[in-house]
Amino acid sequence: MNNHNRYASIKKIGEDFGMSRSTIYRALHAGRFKAVKCGRLTRICVASVEQYFASLPVMGAA
Repeated sequence: MNNHNRYASIKKIGEDFGMSRSTIYRALHAGRFKAVKCGRLTRICVASVEQYFASLPVMGAA
């Protein structure tokens, strides 16, 4: 199993998950996503975004 976390830019997360930059920053500030800072760069842990989406309710589910 791969123990390395993948990180992506805010732009890449927005493109891959169809989220606006503002929504991503709100999720970061609310603690929904994990991120690291490297100087001016912000990189988001892709697994934390995937976990967030997995935790959302499924539409049409009872």
